[in-house]
Order: sequence, then C-alpha cells, then structure tokens
Amino acid sequence: MNSEVAQKDSLCSKSPRLSFEVSTVTGTRSFTAEVEACAPAETVAKALSVKLSLPENTPWTLRKDDSTEYLDESKEIGSQVEPGEHLTLTPKAHLG
Repeated sequence: MNSEVAQKDSLCSKSPRLSFEVSTVTGTRSFTAEVEACAPAETVAKALSVKLSLPENTPWTLRKDDSTEYLDESKEIGSQVEPGEHLTLTPKAHLG
C-alpha cells in the first residue's frame, strides 16, 4: 500500500500544472497560483492559506467565483478548475 501511495505521489509531481487566480475572502490579497493538477483540493487550500499567511488553526476551502460552488476537497483540483479561473479561499463554516 505504501508503494502505491509513493507511486501516486511520484506520478503527481510529473503531472501537468494548473494556473489560476486566488484571493482571500475579503479580496484584500490575491495572486496567481500554480499547482499540480492532480493535487487534492484540500491540500491546495491548505498550501494557499499558508502562502497567504492566514491563520493555521482555521480550516480553509476553495470556492469558484463564477458559480459560488465549493470545490470537493477529496477530488483533484485539475478535475474541478479551468486554467485561469478565479477562486476564493474561504474559512469553512461549521454551522449547525
């Protein structure tokens, strides 16, 4: 099993890269992100929150600006986002 995980990680590092715009929920900071297309959306959200110096004790998620749809954290980001698309990094709200 560990060799399968290592093999997937190795293949992911050789996969195409995906470039998109990302901003904070307040819109005060934004930049162009470039990530491995096969990376899980949850991993990308965490990495982007660190890059933007957002609180590490807050869980973050990504939302598409055009549709306001939240990305499925378990799916590869490349299967959910088009190159050049704009996303917003938002805190997860655990309501109810």
